[in-house]
Parts: sequence; structure tokens; C-alpha cells
Amino acid sequence: MNWDDSVSLWLLNIFGVLALLTMLLLGFIGALHPLIAAIRRLRDAWKDFQASDHG
Repeated sequence: MNWDDSVSLWLLNIFGVLALLTMLLLGFIGALHPLIAAIRRLRDAWKDFQASDHG
């Protein structure tokens, strides 16, 4: 293995890690989105519950 091979392997490794991190980040944001929406709905429901003087 010469110097060019090791440099190209190194670059390939860095791009692989970057791609993996990007996919993880996108998956995390995608999973967080419905969770945030659910929390907002709960908060709004709680405000309505308090405003109605709960019965």
C-alpha cells in the first residue's frame, strides 16, 4: 500500500463518518418532530383544561 492509497482510504473514512452522522442527525430530527407536536398538543390541552376551571 503506497501513500496515495492510505490518503484515499483516510478521506473515504472521513466521508463515511460524516455521512453516518448526517443520517443519524436527520433521523433524530425526524423522530423528534412528532414528539414536539405531541408536547405542544398536550400543553395546549392543559391550558384549555386550566382555563375551563376543570368543571
